[in-house]
Amino acid sequence: MIGNWMQGAKLQMAHHKTEVLLVSNCKAVQRVVITVGEHAIASTRVFKYLGVMIDERLNFNSHVEYGFEKASKAINAIARIMPNNAGPSSSKRRPLASVSSSIRRYGGPAWVAALETKQNQRKAARSGLWPCEL
Repeated sequence: MIGNWMQGAKLQMAHHKTEVLLVSNCKAVQRVVITVGEHAIASTRVFKYLGVMIDERLNFNSHVEYGFEKASKAINAIARIMPNNAGPSSSKRRPLASVSSSIRRYGGPAWVAALETKQNQRKAARSGLWPCEL
């Protein structure tokens, strides 16, 4: 059905980029495989859309983990290229804080409610980037 509609609209699908996500609040989330033309596309548990990780329950737990891990990696990468003479001064800590804050805040209105759970607060605390001002 999808393939026929796309042909009628003179569109082509990039099968290698296509993902399927079933959103459900049931305990056992079903898995499906959709066949479009000759390509089979299996459903995933999580996918990234515009830099925000969207999961099958729309609770954004995966985005909290992803965001804090990404911010931590960025801080470590930047800190390694900075000169380390007598410890980091405030002028050197400022760019690190700015990068971390920008990464953590990205897409905040979509996923900020996920930080209300204790599990996500523990993940954020373990990252060393908590508390964060959203």
